[in-house]
Formats: sequence, C-alpha cells, structure tokens
Amino acid sequence: MIALLGRHGPEDLVAVGARGPRSARDLLADAGTLAATLPPLPDRRAGHVDAHALLVFEHDRYAFAAALLAAWSVGYAVALPPDHRVQTLTSMMQQPEIACVLHDTNSGREIQVHQRLAGPAASALAGTTAPAGIAATVFSSGTTGNPLAWRKTAAQLLGEVEVLVRTFAVTPGTRTVATVPPYHVYGLLFGVLLPLASGGAFGRETPMLPEEIAARVEAERADILVTVPFHLRRAKTLTSGRLATLHRVFSSTAALDDDTARSFARVHDRCITEVLGSSETGGIAWREADEPWHPLDGVTATINSDGRLQVDAPWLALDAERPWITGDLAMPSPQGSFVLGGRADRVAEVDGLAVSLPQLQQWLLAAPGVEDAEVISVPAPGGGVRILAVAVAPSRDEPSLRAAMLEAFAPPAVPRRLLLVDELPRDPLGRLPAAAVMPLFGLRADGSTPSTMLAIDEPHRRHEGDVEIAEITVGVPHDYLYFEGHFEGYPVMAAVVQLHELVLPLVERLWPGLGQPRELLRLKFLGRIAPGDALRVTLRFGLDANTCDFEIANDRERCSAGRLRFGPAS
Repeated sequence: MIALLGRHGPEDLVAVGARGPRSARDLLADAGTLAATLPPLPDRRAGHVDAHALLVFEHDRYAFAAALLAAWSVGYAVALPPDHRVQTLTSMMQQPEIACVLHDTNSGREIQVHQRLAGPAASALAGTTAPAGIAATVFSSGTTGNPLAWRKTAAQLLGEVEVLVRTFAVTPGTRTVATVPPYHVYGLLFGVLLPLASGGAFGRETPMLPEEIAARVEAERADILVTVPFHLRRAKTLTSGRLATLHRVFSSTAALDDDTARSFARVHDRCITEVLGSSETGGIAWREADEPWHPLDGVTATINSDGRLQVDAPWLALDAERPWITGDLAMPSPQGSFVLGGRADRVAEVDGLAVSLPQLQQWLLAAPGVEDAEVISVPAPGGGVRILAVAVAPSRDEPSLRAAMLEAFAPPAVPRRLLLVDELPRDPLGRLPAAAVMPLFGLRADGSTPSTMLAIDEPHRRHEGDVEIAEITVGVPHDYLYFEGHFEGYPVMAAVVQLHELVLPLVERLWPGLGQPRELLRLKFLGRIAPGDALRVTLRFGLDANTCDFEIANDRERCSAGRLRFGPAS
C-alpha cells in the first residue's frame, strides 16, 4: 500500500482553485487541526465497531481531503453518502456507526471545516495513516433501485490508486479538474486520492456546466479532466482550444455514446479514456476510442455461461461475492481484453423482439433537436413489458420524433409513450434514478401504476331544518398516486389534493347546480391524512347562500375543515 503525499515535497501543491492554493504542508497542518476536534474513537470493547465520520462536502474538495485525512488519523472510517438529499443525510446520521459529521455546508451542524480551520491551529499530522480495518463505506448509485453500502479498506483504495498511477503514467505536478463530487467513489479515487498519491494537485471546485469546466481548466492549466458522459454531452458547445492544456480526459459512471466521443475528439483533439467500474468492484477496465476493454492490473475479468462479465480484484468490496457477476453482457477479445454488449437488464423483449434500450437512447440523443433522453421498460398491464421514453427536445414535437423512430426501428421497439419535458431530474453526475424517472410517467419507482381513485361509499344525506347534511365514508388507498413527493418517509395528503380530489368532486356530485367555487373561507388543516386511512367527510349545505361547509376526519383526529362559496362572487 502506498502512502499518500509520498511523492510530494512539503511545499508542493496539493490543491489549486479560486479558494487559493494549498501545499502538502498546509494539508497536514489543516488535517491535524481537524483531527484535534474529533471525538475520541469509541471503545471497540464496548461493542462499537467500525466507527465512521460522515463527510458531507458540497463546495471544497480540499476541505474534503483535510477531513478525510483527519478522520483516518484518529482511526475513523469515513462514510460517503450516495447523495446530499436531506432525507438521505438524516437517515445516515441516525445510524449507530456514525460518530461525527464533517462538512462544508451551511447546515449549522458540527463540524464545519472552514469555521474550525479559521480558529486556533493544532499540531500538524506527522504523516498520512488510515485505519487498519474499514477505511470507507461507499454507496452504489441507486439508478436501478435503492443505494447499497459497500465497505473498503485503505489497502484496497490505495492499492487501486497505485495501479491507476502506473497505468496512466500520472507524474508529479499533474493538475486535475474533476466534475465529479468527491463523495462518489469515482470522484474519490480519481479526483482526490490519485492526485495525492501521484504528487499532483486537484482543483478545489467541482464545475459541472460547460463554461465553468472550461474556465477551471484554463485557470488551473489542468492536465487531466475527470468527468462523466452527461457533462461531456453538454461540453459539445465548447469551442476548440478551450481545453487545450488537457493531456487526458477520463469518463466513467455510464456508457459514453459514440456521437459524444467522436464530437469531443474532433473539436478538442483529445481522445476520451473510458473507465469501467462500480462501487462494489472498484475499477475494472479502461479503453480509448473503439478499442476493446483492457482489464486493470490485478483484475481478472471473465465471461460466465450467461454471457455476463464477472470480475475479481484485490479491491473488490469486502461484502461482495467473488467473483462478482456484473450486470454487463460481454464477449472475450484477444489478449485478455473484452467487448461489452450492453447491460443484461437493459434488453426488453416486446412482441417477441429483443429491444436494446441503450440503442434507443443513443438514437434519441443523436437525433436533431434532442438535448437529453432516457429510455426505460416497465411491466405492462396483463403481462410482458412496455417501453417508455422521455426526452428534452425544445424544437421537436412528439409526432415528428415518433415518426422518425418508426423509420429507424421496428414498430415493437418504438416506445409506447414518448414524453417531452423541459428538463430531466438528473443528479449532479447525470444519473437518473428510477425513483426520479418513474413519476414522470405517473408510475411508482418499480414501474407499477399507483391508485388514482379514492374508495367513496354512498353518501348518507339528512336535513336539519334548512341545512342539508351529507356524510360520506372514504377509503384512501395505500398506493394513492398523490402521496408521491409528500413526503419521503412520512406520506401526507396535501391540502390541494384534499380540495380538488375529494371535497369539490363530492360537492359537485351532491349539488350539481352550484357552479364553480369562488372563495375558500375559514380553511384549517389540522391533522395528517395518511395511506390506508378511512375518512369521514361531512358536508353541510344551506348555512349561508351558495356555501358548503366541509370537515374531514379519520379515526385519530380531525384533519381539515373550511367553507366553500360557489356562484358569483359577492
């Protein structure tokens, strides 16, 4: 295992950027100051194992590196969240292995790294060390399901980095700009550990938009760009010369489409180096242009009887089976290399035709006027699957795009639904988790159709003087569509849903001559309506001209009440 900073002199730069340059000496000093702030490592004899420091960094890669070394020097492993959503971070902080949080955000939590470094300094670290056991827990992307945690030792992480240094001949003084956040394992390895291990420096910022990327490359005179296909597709707008200092461009996390690869090579005179890997396997192989994939040193890549790529390597996650069977179809190629045939779970059989979803997506991405696209398959009612596509294409309409697809593909391969939207809800790496894309089509994360209908019993009507009263029992389905997004882990029927999907339809059904609602008065939302609730809705008509009072309650509490006025406004 290599030692970080072993190829740096004390004054050699480890970080550059708008926040200012920092040297190896600075990094050891800042890491020492942060280490002095951390709580003592829990006593393993008391049942505490693999205590983790949660690292949440959104702005400064150097602050992340200082926090990483500080945590390791005390003996903590680090936990790198799969994303920075409030729900994700809250859930992680409740886990018993999380002993502390280091961050560069405005959340108000301890320990805010920049605030701590602005205070009194402590003794610098004498060198870089890492825990003997687990050094980091990283997470899969969650694009096909819930993120999974994978544990890595320091020997695995740094052993893989040493292979990267040799394979790609990364020399001291090399400067790297990364568009990948350091909490992603690719961003950690290529954007932080590789520069620290090779004697190089990284950019402190994480630019993602084309102009931002070009500005940082130019300002730092960067030699290496670490990025992803989504950012490369956007970078098509950059003119020749904007990335002239780069000697190598790495791309990973997803397949790079041929059109983007050719366009980038033509405009910027740089061939992209693709890296194949995953959170569970680490790096597997690399290639340039249309070459086969070359396994990294130490990686054994074979093809199993199902045609899937299977991998063994020293840096395979401790929790992973060996060999690890990937989701990629592959064919062997000479001298130990291989050719990928797409994802095994990205081939859908429709009406007896095997349809490649990546092929459909690449066609859409290359179509004139299409800026972004995603193609998925979901269960079809009655069995089988159906193909759905969503695209960002401001200058196109759905009929013309569908007609063009029918010229290029057999009818069963053309998506059953082709949805045009203003923007796809991708994460900073360009990934589109299933939980984000399915709701665009009104579907749950597993592709099934949620309930859109409330179970409404026959109203019981009676009179009290001039007032007519209707009482209705309403059942709320557990999978009711309108709970989506309100809220993760605590579903609530929103006030607007109560009015537009429950109260107003009941009023129109019982008193159809009232006309349109004109005013909402005395509205009170008092309690939570949850999945599976049995509701009691009470409507009172005639208390005042053209008004209807409503009240909604469940078995626990009174949930909401108010008055609706219909007809001409008074």
